[in-house]
Amino acid sequence: MKAPSKATLKKYGMTEVEWWARLDAQAGGCAICGAEGRMFNIDHFHHYRFKKLRPEERVKLVRGILCNMCNRFLLGPTRYGFKAEDYRRAADYLDRWAWLAEHQRAAGRAP
Repeated sequence: MKAPSKATLKKYGMTEVEWWARLDAQAGGCAICGAEGRMFNIDHFHHYRFKKLRPEERVKLVRGILCNMCNRFLLGPTRYGFKAEDYRRAADYLDRWAWLAEHQRAAGRAP
C-alpha cells in the first residue's frame, strides 16, 4: 500500500507523515469497516468554501481515512441529505431481519 499522491495530500493540507500517522491511529485500516490493503480515500467535512481554505485549515476538516467502499456507498449518500440517524434506523431494520438470514443459511439457501 502506498500513500496518496502529493497533489492529493496537498488538497487536504496533509503531509505523507500525517497520512500514515492517521492510518496507524485507525489500526492500519478503514475508519469504518477496518479493511486493510484497499484503495483509501481521505474523508473530510464538506465545507462550502473548502477549496478557498488554506491547507492548515483544510486539514482540520479531515475526519479519517476510509476504504473506497465505505466512502462511496456508506458516506456518499450523505451528500443527498442522509444523516447518521438514517443509518441507525437502517441498521435497526437489518437487525430485526437478521433471523431470516440465519434461517436461510441454516437451510442451505443463503447466497
